[in-house]
Order: sequence, then C-alpha cells, then structure tokens
Amino acid sequence: MKIMAFILAIMALASHDVSATSNTDTVLGSDITVETERQGDTNVMRIRVRGEHQFDVTVESQTRRYTPSHITTDGEHFVLAGFAIQTDGDTRRYVAFIHVYDTEGKAVYTWYTEENHQEVRGVFLLHDTLIFQVDEHVEMDERRTLSLQATHFMIIDFATGAMRSTSFNEALPHVERCDTLLCLYYYDTYPPRYGLDAELNVLTADAVYGITPHATYTREVEGFVLNPGLLNDELVHGAFSVAYPGHYELHYAGKILPFTVEPIIEGIEAGDVVAPGVMVVVMEGYVRLNGQPFTSGETIEAPGHHELTVEGLGGYKKTLNFTVTSNLKGIYDGNRYDTPQTLTFNGTGFLNGRLVESGVVVDEQGHYTLEIFGVNDYRETHAFDIEMQESNTNREMIILEVGLFAVGTVLIAGGVWWSWRKKTC
Repeated sequence: MKIMAFILAIMALASHDVSATSNTDTVLGSDITVETERQGDTNVMRIRVRGEHQFDVTVESQTRRYTPSHITTDGEHFVLAGFAIQTDGDTRRYVAFIHVYDTEGKAVYTWYTEENHQEVRGVFLLHDTLIFQVDEHVEMDERRTLSLQATHFMIIDFATGAMRSTSFNEALPHVERCDTLLCLYYYDTYPPRYGLDAELNVLTADAVYGITPHATYTREVEGFVLNPGLLNDELVHGAFSVAYPGHYELHYAGKILPFTVEPIIEGIEAGDVVAPGVMVVVMEGYVRLNGQPFTSGETIEAPGHHELTVEGLGGYKKTLNFTVTSNLKGIYDGNRYDTPQTLTFNGTGFLNGRLVESGVVVDEQGHYTLEIFGVNDYRETHAFDIEMQESNTNREMIILEVGLFAVGTVLIAGGVWWSWRKKTC
C-alpha cells in the first residue's frame, strides 16, 4: 500500500515550530476561514465566520496540532473535522477529531478518536443526516509507513452525544455519494463493493434491493443495484424505477429476477356495469378499446359490451370487460302508463320495430316493445303499455250534455202539463 498523502502534511507540521494554514469555505450562507499556527509551546486554531452568521472561535492546545480538512453543516451547526497530531511525551501519533458549533459559535460537541492513526476522511450529508467517514491506518514496517486497514462510518446526535457506527475491516480508499447512498470502492476499483444508506444499512454488491422475484406490482416499483445490470436489455445502475406495465427480467450478479408491473386503471373495473359518460384513465401502456386505439381520459358514451386492453413490455397484456348501459329514462320494463311518455336513451332504438331517436314521445294507447342496440351485440329490451284514461275535458262535456238533456226534459214536461191544465180550465 502506498504511503498516504496526508503523511507529507504531518511531516511538514512536525518539522516547523511555527506554521500556518488557511482554509476558506462558504457554508450555511457564511464565509468561514480556519487558520492554524504554533505560538511557542501552544498550538492555535482560529475559526472566523462572517456573513449570515458571525463569530470567532479560538482553540488552543499544548498537545494537539490541528489539520481541519472538512467544513460543513447540517443546517443548524458548523462542523470542522480532520486529524490532529497528538503529542504524549516523546510519542507522536495522529488522531481524528470533530468539532461542532452552533450558529453563535458555541461549542456543542467535541470528539476525538481513542485509536492511533485515524483521520476524518469524509463528511457526507444524506437526507439531512451527516455521516462521518473515519479511516484507520496501521504501521507496516520499521519506517513507520502507514497502510489503510479499516474504514468506519458514524452518525452522531450532537445534542446527546449518542453515536451509531458501522465498520469495514478492509481497505475502502474511495468513498463517494451516488444517488441517495454512499458507494464504497475496494482498492479504487470499479464497481463499488458496498453501499451505505442514511441509516448506515450496508448494501452488498451482489444483492438487488426493492425488487422481489416473481412479484406483481400495481404501482411504480423502485429498485437499486450497486453495479450495472440489464433490465429487459436496458442497462440500469444504482437507483431505478419501473412504471410502464410489462413482464420484466433483471439480469444481475449472475441471477435472473422476473417480475411484473400492472397498469394503473381508473374509472372502471372488470365486470362493471356503468352509465354512459364513464371516464377511463390509464396511466401507462398502449391502450385499445374494442380493438381501436384509445386515449387515456376519454369518456365512453356508446352502450354495449366493451373490451379495454392494455399492452406493455415483454408480451404483457391486460384485458378488462365491462358494460355501458343505454341509460334509458321515461319508462320501466313491464310498467303501465296512463299519460304520454318521453323516452331518452343512448344507442340505436326501435319501438315496435320502427327506428326511433332519443326524445321520442309515445302518446297513443297500446302495447310497446322498445329495443336498444349497442356495440358487440349489446341489446336491451323493455316492454310497457300506454292505457290512456278519458281526459277531464271529456268528462266535463259529458256532464254538461247530461245536464242540458235533463233541463230540456223538465221544460218539455212542464209545457205539456201547462197545456193540459189550460184546456181543463
């Protein structure tokens, strides 16, 4: 293993009584300057923050010389991390350190490793969580050359000091953020050997995450593979999602994982009987209605037996059969009516074998059969009767005629009686 580059910085610090380094960065809307120097027997680190937040911090130590290599924030804290040369009598070693300050410059957390030859090599923000990478080295020979031996990752609660960690007892010299994970590389080789999420869960290079073999998903499915794989002959790497319906095969790490994605269909279900005007929405896929191309969001007005098909990848096909009625209004099958009826409906109608249109008025007495036809041999049959009663006007005329007849009869009878009496007198 090559001598780590930062050993040169350590040697430089050890060979001078007075040295100064400067690091300027912009974090949390503020400009940060960090300077380190040696004043006599005292090592000094000055932190100067200007901008949205303003404060000055001075850290002094007789036994530690600081080399901050990372300045970052979690949105509420300023974080400085790196390594320090720890002097214990005639012994020198380097240790990792983390200093955390609030936005007013108050120290809220300080951490130093207990082990020799460690440094904070990286600080990563995943889902608002800071993850610290601490590399551990070991002396290889009498020349005290150092080799990377292990890599540790930590999450720290700055308020309580509680710490979670996971360790890899192998050299992982290259760590970078990839998608929503950290990718850990083995001896700088590609592809990554491990992945790490914001909860410090370890993802291995030969596993597929988020996809269950032979599963059927009715919504978009999300998966993750550390290394490149083939999804129905399409290259996938890292996080991927599948929303288009179809039969899929993921070839990865020498394995084949088949799974199916179903389309999202809104408005109808198989076997439904619905009124005209139903709106059908299909999120993804090639859609046909009764064999003809269909656009998602269209309304279906025509009565009939309908077949909706959705085609996807890998020979996938889903079929839903449903029925749209004529939505007949004006009469009910088998009923009798004593007034004219107006018939409204969708489809092609025949009244006693005669073609009629929606809105026809039936105002004559009789027995009627209404047949309505739709697509795919759809047919409705409704029988009804019209038995018109005599209107109030006719009844009134009859009453008037009877009354006039009675009056006439009385007048005639009265005239006959008057004539008879007159003669007898």
